Amino acid sequence: MGKSPIFIVGAPRSGTTLLAAMLNGHSSLACGPETQFFNKTDEVKLLEAVKDPRWPQLALKIITSLTLGGQYVHNLYNISKSDLASFLSSRKPSIKTMLESITAIYSTRMGKQRWVEKTPDHVLKTELIRQEFPDSSIILIIRDPRDSALSMRQFPWLSQSVVANCFIWEKYLKNKKFFEIDSNTYTVYYEKLVLSPKNELQKLCNFLGEEFEEQMLDTRKSGKNVITSFEQHKTQVLKPLDYSR
Repeated sequence: MGKSPIFIVGAPRSGTTLLAAMLNGHSSLACGPETQFFNKTDEVKLLEAVKDPRWPQLALKIITSLTLGGQYVHNLYNISKSDLASFLSSRKPSIKTMLESITAIYSTRMGKQRWVEKTPDHVLKTELIRQEFPDSSIILIIRDPRDSALSMRQFPWLSQSVVANCFIWEKYLKNKKFFEIDSNTYTVYYEKLVLSPKNELQKLCNFLGEEFEEQMLDTRKSGKNVITSFEQHKTQVLKPLDYSR
C-alpha cells in the first residue's frame, strides 16, 4: 500500500481532529473517522482471530462490531461486509490486515497512496501499534493540559471538574517516554500548530517524507472526512484557523 501508515494520537480535546483534517488535505494522505480499532478490541481476541482456521470469520465479526458514537465504523467508512470479507480473504491473516481492511480500502477509494488513522485513545496502545506496524509513523499532539481539561467538560462521560480532567490528561500521557525513545514518532504542539500552521506542517511533512501542500491549511473540506454527523463538538475543524483557539 505504498508508504508506511501514520497514526495520530493524544489526550481528548488536544487537537487530534484538526491535525487529522490537515493531513487529510494532502493529496497523498487519507484519513477517515476514528476506527477505535485498538481501543475497543482485546489483543487476545485479535490473536484468536488471526489463528482461527476459519479465517477471516472471527476477524470479520470483530471488525464489523467496532462502533463510534453508536454507529458501526465500517458503515461510517461506507465499506460493506462483503468488501471487508473479500479484502481479508485475499491477504495473510494478521492484526495488521484486520485494521487495513478499513483503512487501506478507504485510502484506495480516495485515490491516495498512504493512510492515516486517528483515534486519540490509541495513545495508550503505542507499543501494540509499533508491534503490528513496525514501520508506521506515530504522531502525538499535545495541548496545554489546562485547555484540554476545560474542553473535556463538553463530554458527558468525563468530569465537569477541570482538576479531575487534568488527572485524566495525565493518564493519557503516562507513556510519553515512548515518544522520547522511539525514533519513528513525532510530537506536535497544538498551540504552535494554530499560531504557525504552515511552519509546523512543513516540519511534520519533512518528518513524514512528504511535500507540504498549501491545501493542508484549509480544513473546511478535508475536515468533513474525519468527523461524523453526531460529532457536533468537532465542527470547529470546518472553520478557518484563528488565534482564539
